[in-house]
Amino acid sequence: MKTIMIIDDDPSIVKMLSMIVDDGKLGRVVATLKSGEYAVDEVLFYKPDIVLIDLLLPVMDGIKIMHALRQKGYQGKFIMISQVEDERMVSRAYEEGTLFYLSKPINSNEVKSIIREVARVIDLENSVAIIQGALRPLSGETKTVSRVDNNDLMNKVFIELGISAESGIEDLRAVLFDVMKQKAYRTDGSYQLQESYSNISGDQNARTVEQRIRRVITKAFNYMAELGYDDPYHPLFQEYAGLLFDLKQIKQEIRRIDDSSKPKGKINIKRFIEGILAIMNKMQLF
Repeated sequence: MKTIMIIDDDPSIVKMLSMIVDDGKLGRVVATLKSGEYAVDEVLFYKPDIVLIDLLLPVMDGIKIMHALRQKGYQGKFIMISQVEDERMVSRAYEEGTLFYLSKPINSNEVKSIIREVARVIDLENSVAIIQGALRPLSGETKTVSRVDNNDLMNKVFIELGISAESGIEDLRAVLFDVMKQKAYRTDGSYQLQESYSNISGDQNARTVEQRIRRVITKAFNYMAELGYDDPYHPLFQEYAGLLFDLKQIKQEIRRIDDSSKPKGKINIKRFIEGILAIMNKMQLF
């Protein structure tokens, strides 16, 4: 059972999240905080597996808390929950280590799905660490086999997202492999997308690579929105939409199908990358 800490200055949100965790048997809430004042010390004391954290907190905001904890070696997983939808702030949250960013008002099914996926990521990382320790004396042959297996998993997901034939799909694949490499060689599992863009760009401009990847992800986003518009209970929509995209943004894009004057939904590349990795991890477990 995973241990969970909730940090939010809204008592009703804390109560709701606690109930979601308890009702869904998702883990054990070991502590709750309503301010960022002592958050760093409290997280280091309890060492929860997962921290559900608000962005805007009194005294010290969620991004600063995550940064301070990473600096002190904390290796748990963060899920940020906030009303703030500013793309720059959301990107900063991902850069500082949040695995998923969920928008308020809270959708209980989305929260349950995300916590379960993060728990699977933790379990898989623990298993991989044990296996890597056992295989360390062996040759690098295992890495080649792993790459083939991961290619197969990516192909399956790309086909289900309707993007397997897109022109930027190989850029996305290369970034996914680079991210996996970064996570494997860093003790805290962190990575930088800009570093990945530079690593795979070769003679091209890294910004051009990023734009191609953004276009591919936008195709997947539009495909999910159309799927949800036609059938919100479609298995692929239920499984992928909340993991790869903010459900609030998906709903916004669905509204555009009937009225093109409505604002477009937004994607976040890092959330999509984390979602793809979580889906692949899930596939490997079954």
